Amino acid sequence: MKGDGGHEPHWYYATAGERHGPTSEQRLADLIRTRTITSQSLVWNPTMTGWQCVSASPLAIHLTAETMNPPPLTGDAVNNSIVWVLAFAPLIGVLLEGIVGGIIGAARESLWFITLILNVLLASADATNLRKAGHETSKMGAAWLVPVYLFKRAKLLRQNNAYFVVWCVLFALLLMGVL
Repeated sequence: MKGDGGHEPHWYYATAGERHGPTSEQRLADLIRTRTITSQSLVWNPTMTGWQCVSASPLAIHLTAETMNPPPLTGDAVNNSIVWVLAFAPLIGVLLEGIVGGIIGAARESLWFITLILNVLLASADATNLRKAGHETSKMGAAWLVPVYLFKRAKLLRQNNAYFVVWCVLFALLLMGVL
């Protein structure tokens, strides 16, 4: 795209609240391709009246299906609150079994399915959150395979295995009758 006098207009772009530029359209096309800037990033050049999203600017021609879809959120940006509740689900399940058993007059051991259901529901809810964050969860194992799910989740998000270890220790204590 050529501006007045046959010169390429100088482009500016914004990332993290900072203005950058001037730079060429080719440089911005490279930044789009590498996802340094996205379809929603703001750009401006002297031919425009104000800042616009890349997708609404002349730079939209550089957007492809791949660059229009943002990458998944990184492990630091994903909400881990459900996975930490899941890590303690064996203990929480035992407490719920005791409460329900006390209310209905049943032995806690006969209510083992409460812990199972709790684990499955929490793993399913966490998997839903990961999908909303852009991650593919179909290869992480079914929700009822909680330790496999937790291990693969930590690997996928490049997080440490702390929640996996906590769940395994609590489950082992549950099996040994300590809980």
